[in-house]
Amino acid sequence: RFIWLAALVAAIASISLVAVASAHHSGGQLVHHHAHRASTGWVRSNDGATLTIRNARAKSESFQLTTTTKYRFANGSAATSSDAKPGAVVTVRSSAPTTTGGNRVADRVVIHLARESGLVQSNTGGVITIVDQQGFTRSIDTSGATCRQSHSTVACSSIAAESVVDAVGKVDSNGTTLDATRVRAIPPS
Repeated sequence: RFIWLAALVAAIASISLVAVASAHHSGGQLVHHHAHRASTGWVRSNDGATLTIRNARAKSESFQLTTTTKYRFANGSAATSSDAKPGAVVTVRSSAPTTTGGNRVADRVVIHLARESGLVQSNTGGVITIVDQQGFTRSIDTSGATCRQSHSTVACSSIAAESVVDAVGKVDSNGTTLDATRVRAIPPS
């Protein structure tokens, strides 16, 4: 019985020494290997099998796309792989690679919506031209938008010059126009 107790104490002590040595080797911090990770950046390429993004630190990351990868827009609406096109900003939730040295597997791709805010210069033909808060001129296509002003839904064409607007939507294929889904306007007073 004494030998068994001594062996148990020795085993616990050796496990403790290994844990202390591991913590010391890792800089005193416990090391966790997370299966899931989120990465945000600009899509550089998407061929349907691999999605490559560049993050805010200019680092490139590639992800394996599978038939189980889910896509959605940040507002919760449905999206597809083709919506994660070059230039789009996305957040990719990924899991460990399926092969040694392979790319992480994209479990979910969330495509961020674009937002423009500014002072209305003109509103003609379904396009509102604004000056944004940095002084740049921007165009907002309202043909597919719901517009609100003073807590009511209004015709987008009724938003007057000198109003302040906040618009959310997708970047148009021309790369410069916001295809708005929602516009909120504050009329001039």
